Amino acid sequence: MLVRPESFKLSPAGNKALTGEVNSIGFFGSFYELEVQLPEGAVYVRTTEGHYSPGDTVQVSVSPEDVWHI
Repeated sequence: MLVRPESFKLSPAGNKALTGEVNSIGFFGSFYELEVQLPEGAVYVRTTEGHYSPGDTVQVSVSPEDVWHI
């Protein structure tokens, strides 16, 4: 299974999302990339919102059409 970092969405609690904790944040000019620790492992999430900090609790979701089965 493959999901591109820009396909993950940070969403409000309760929207069939997984709860995770922000491990680290990188700024890449036009976007931020957050490493988010989920219960089963870490994922990278790209966002244009820069108000997150390490240790923040976030909700991560992905649309089924954004998942590639390889």
